[in-house]
Amino acid sequence: MSKKVLVCGVGRMGQRHIRAAQHLGHSIVGFFDISDVARGDTLREFQLDPKTEYKDIDRMFAENNADVCIVATTTPSHAPFAIAAMKSGCSHVLIEKPVASSIDECFNIMNTARETGSVVAINHPYSEIGLSKFIRDTVQSDEFGGLSSCHIVGGDAGVAMNGIHFFDLFEFVAGSRINKISARLVAQLLQNPRGPQYNDNSGVIDANAASGARLHIDISNDHGVGRYGIFMGTGGSMRVDLLTSKYELSVRSAVTRHLPATQYDAATSNSSGDAPPIDMVELSARALDRLLSDSPIADIYDGERFLRYLVACHVSSETGENFIDPLGPLPENRKFHWA
Repeated sequence: MSKKVLVCGVGRMGQRHIRAAQHLGHSIVGFFDISDVARGDTLREFQLDPKTEYKDIDRMFAENNADVCIVATTTPSHAPFAIAAMKSGCSHVLIEKPVASSIDECFNIMNTARETGSVVAINHPYSEIGLSKFIRDTVQSDEFGGLSSCHIVGGDAGVAMNGIHFFDLFEFVAGSRINKISARLVAQLLQNPRGPQYNDNSGVIDANAASGARLHIDISNDHGVGRYGIFMGTGGSMRVDLLTSKYELSVRSAVTRHLPATQYDAATSNSSGDAPPIDMVELSARALDRLLSDSPIADIYDGERFLRYLVACHVSSETGENFIDPLGPLPENRKFHWA
């Protein structure tokens, strides 16, 4: 059944969500952005009725009895826009990551969802990505031996913008949630492309999962090329280009599989190839479809957990880089200037 959809923010991600909604047969009844250029581009690109364009978000909510709202603005407006959408009657809300600028704002979204009965999803999609499933299935095979450690190295991508995806990927591949985090963060050298009011740190992060699997992320501000993942197990290793989906896999042969880890130069079977590529529009469509089925890929509680990982990184970095429990006490009212 076709749903009436509102979209807050029509930059790159917002336009992907519009394309996904239209692909699923839903109607865009309103879209908002503070940028005249972005609104004009969206009207032309998607051939929308000019009546659907809004530069006043309160008016958009007041004039439309919509079913769904997609919040794809920068992080500081996620909570107020999501809350306004639910109070206006939207039964389903999809919010881009991170869910909010503070843990308190996330709680406000939770409380409003409870009061209105709305279903809220956060766009943490890595469990639905074909590349992620390929990595998980390979790593969790008997030959590979499960995930011992994951190492992500790449360009200066920002902890909130991209590091949060790596938490998602790691937990999915490990089949276990993070329970300890340590970080050493530094300011990005260049101004955030979304404006000088935003700041997203780069740096180095270490995390442990309850299973014992370890995560190491290095997206420092002196890295300028690529994004790679190295996955290590007792019987195998795999290097994946996370941008192109190309991989190189080494697995101990049948005759060396029983040997101890100290014999790391034992004979291996080696292969390479292309894992399934990432289609962002398809992922957005899947996220919306799952939300409308009342079974979000990631719900508001998942969004809170990933938000806590980000806050824990900052607290660890500011207090001696020690490991801390991200689900323990954290500054709930502190606001971060993520884009």
